[in-house]
Amino acid sequence: MTDVRGIDPELVAAVAGDERPDLADDLDRARVLMSSVGLPVAGAEALYGSRVDVTEHSIDLGDRAIEVRVYTPIGRDAPAPGLLMLHGGAFVGGDRGGEHARSLRYAAEAGCVVVSPEYRLAPEHPYPAAFDDALAALDWMSTGREHIDPGRLAIGGVSAGGALAAGSALRVRDEGTVRLRALLLLFPALDDRVESRSSLEFTDSPVWDAANTREMWSLYLRGASVDSYAAPARATALSGLPPTYVLTAECDPLRDEGVEFARRLIAADVSADLRVWSGAFHVFDQLAPESALAKASVGDQVQFIRRYLH
Repeated sequence: MTDVRGIDPELVAAVAGDERPDLADDLDRARVLMSSVGLPVAGAEALYGSRVDVTEHSIDLGDRAIEVRVYTPIGRDAPAPGLLMLHGGAFVGGDRGGEHARSLRYAAEAGCVVVSPEYRLAPEHPYPAAFDDALAALDWMSTGREHIDPGRLAIGGVSAGGALAAGSALRVRDEGTVRLRALLLLFPALDDRVESRSSLEFTDSPVWDAANTREMWSLYLRGASVDSYAAPARATALSGLPPTYVLTAECDPLRDEGVEFARRLIAADVSADLRVWSGAFHVFDQLAPESALAKASVGDQVQFIRRYLH
């Protein structure tokens, strides 16, 4: 039985009876469990649906196309800041609908255009496929598409999407191609070495466990040479990154790598906001959006976005 000791009762109730994905045992089943189908979004639709225009677009790259969902605040005449939001799913699953509720609230309350792409998934498309897709979507935004102000861009990601977001921020910093205003890392997967205390401790935690973390990196990397764009915790220098928000949860195998990344950002003189939500588990604000903790957490994220994009 999943260990729920110390977890907030509202969060326990939200996932009671839910099956935890098992990437090693049944990848197809894990993908079903990580899809956006069945996620609670009615509350966000009711609150923000009338304030946000949601459209679908296709980015033509010649050899392939990237499907993106764009969330535009209704009533804005001037170009708005843009946030590239990369969904989670352990590099092997998930979809752009996974962050639908969060993206609606970001667009409505933070006044930014949110772009959510459908990047390629491992193991069929191992690193750097998803990373290349994230960069292509960011490049598309930087040309001023869909009423986006190319001078006010940010990138964010959830879980595996956090690795893509941090890796992309490192790449554009190194190449000087896009100047980001902010970086948003939510429950980020950053370190393929899986050696932190939390990654060893949480072997039976709700939603996500240490065994899945190890299998996730194996499926994503597929023997590729690991660099800091694939696993951002390996970056030797973090200076020059934009102000960064790092969200972690107490009962999450990925907790300590997020905390360590925030510590290193501060040591590199990068402005960093670190949040460690006690009594919470991986992606709790996606799975239990009506809980008090989730509402407070997403509200805090909105304030960070507003501070650096406006």
